[in-house]
Amino acid sequence: MINRFRNFVLDIIGAYDDDYIRGDFKKKPISGKQLAEVKKESKQNVVKKIVKSKKQIPTREDDDEFEIDNVMMEIKPDIPEKPRSYKINTVYTEAEKLLYRFRFINYSEESFQQLRNSLRNNLALPDKFEQFSEYLHLKNGRIYFKNLPVLTQPEIQTLCRNTYFDPTKPISPDKIYHEISSQGANLSRSKVRKAVQSIEDYQLRRGRRLKKKVEANFFISHSNTIVCDMFFINQWKFFNVCEAFSGFIKTYYIRKGTATMIRDCVKDFLETLRNINSDIKIDRCLCDRGTENMKIKEIKGLEVVFMKVAQPMHLIEFMNHLVCSRLKIYLDLSFDPSEILELVLEGLNNRKRKRRNQFTPIELLEMDKISQKRISENIVYSTPREHYNLKKIYKGSYVRILLLSRKDQVRVPMSYKSYNRKWSSEVYQVSKVRRVSGTINVFKYTILKKEYFRNELLLIPKMIDKKIPTDIVRKPFEYPLEDNDDSSGIYVPTDGEYSD
Repeated sequence: MINRFRNFVLDIIGAYDDDYIRGDFKKKPISGKQLAEVKKESKQNVVKKIVKSKKQIPTREDDDEFEIDNVMMEIKPDIPEKPRSYKINTVYTEAEKLLYRFRFINYSEESFQQLRNSLRNNLALPDKFEQFSEYLHLKNGRIYFKNLPVLTQPEIQTLCRNTYFDPTKPISPDKIYHEISSQGANLSRSKVRKAVQSIEDYQLRRGRRLKKKVEANFFISHSNTIVCDMFFINQWKFFNVCEAFSGFIKTYYIRKGTATMIRDCVKDFLETLRNINSDIKIDRCLCDRGTENMKIKEIKGLEVVFMKVAQPMHLIEFMNHLVCSRLKIYLDLSFDPSEILELVLEGLNNRKRKRRNQFTPIELLEMDKISQKRISENIVYSTPREHYNLKKIYKGSYVRILLLSRKDQVRVPMSYKSYNRKWSSEVYQVSKVRRVSGTINVFKYTILKKEYFRNELLLIPKMIDKKIPTDIVRKPFEYPLEDNDDSSGIYVPTDGEYSD
C-alpha cells in the first residue's frame, strides 16, 4: 500500500508532473537565435533618469483632512466634555469615630458582663471602657452605646440568620453587615462573617477555589514504570503506552478496545523496551480502573496500580496531548491513522528533553541505571504553591468535602454551576495531615483513608446553625395569572383572529 502521506508531500513539490516522471525536468538548451536576441537586449540602457515631481504634497496646516479635531467633529459634532470627578471625603463626628473604635476593639462577653455590673452598682467603669464613659449607659438590664444596644452572640446569630433567609435582603456577609450595622453597637465585620459562615445552608452553597496548576510532582529516578491510557479522536480509538522516566511513547491504533487486545499491546511495548536495552526491568504499571485494563494484571512480574476514580494522572494525560495534538492535524485532512502514527511517534521519541539534559527518550533508554539516576538528580521540578487567603487546616479540624471530582473541577457540569450546593451535607474530621514531597507548604489531608487537597475542603466552625426561620414573609397572589389575562404578559390570540 502506497503511503498517502508521502503521496501528499510529493504532490506538493510537483514530483508527479509528467516531465518529472519522464526525467525531462531539466531546462532545454537555448537556441543560437534566442541567445543573440538576449545579448542584444542586455546591451540596451534601461535605467531612466528620475524626474522630480512638481506636485506639492499637502501639509498638515493646509489640508483640513489631516486635522484630528475636524475629523472628530464630522463623525460626531456634539461630543460632551468629560466631567471632572471629585472624591468627597466622609466627615465623621466624634461619636461615630468612638463607635468604630468600640467595634474595632471587639470586647468579649466577659468584658460586657463586668461593664454591666459596674453600671448597675454605680461603680467605676473598667479601664478598658473609660474612653467611652460619656456614651455608655444601662437601660432595662441592657448596655447601650448612645442609642445602640450591645447584642449578645446568640442575638447576633439570630439577626444574621433572619437577614440571610429574608428574600428582600442580601445574602453575602459584607452586604449583611451593611444592612444590620445600624442595629447594634458591637456589630463588626468579623462577628457577622463568622455568624453567616456558621449557617448550614450558606456552607453548602459557598463558592469554591480553583485548584493550582501544579498540585504535586511525579518523582522517578530510573526506568521502572510505565503508564497507559486510551483516548479518542474523531471516533478513532488509540491506546497510548509511555515509559515514565524517558518519555518513550508507543501508540496503538485499535478498532476494539477489548481487555485481551490491551494486554497484548502492553506486552508488545515491554518487548520493544527490551529490544532497545535488555537491562531495563519494568515492574510497575499505572492506569485507570477501566474494564479494558483488567487483564494487564496477568502479565508476570508487573505490578498494576490503579488510579482513583475520576482522578486523572497528569503524566499520561500530557503524553496523550502530545500524540493527539499532532494526529488531529492529519486526521482532519482525511488521512488514515496507520499512515501517520508511525511518523508522529518517530518525531516524539527523537525529541530532546530539556529537563533530561537534552537527551532524547531513546538515548535515555539506552543508558544504564546509574547514568539515569545521575540525570534524575539534576531535574528541576516546578514548586507547587499553597492556596492563598485560606485558613490552615489541622488534625482534628471539621470540614466539608467538595462534591466535584478531579475531572469535574476542570470543567464544572451544569448541575453544579451557579448557586447550587457544592459541598457535602455531612461533616468530617481530618485524621491526618501530610506534606506533599518536594514542597514546602502544600499538604494533603486524610479523611476516611482518602486524601484531599486544600481546595477540596471547606473549613467550618465547630458550632453549626441548622435552624431555618419559619416566619419568612410570603405574599401570595390575590388573583392568579391566567393565560388569557393581559396582566400575565402572555399574548393568546382569540379564535376570531383566525376566521376568514
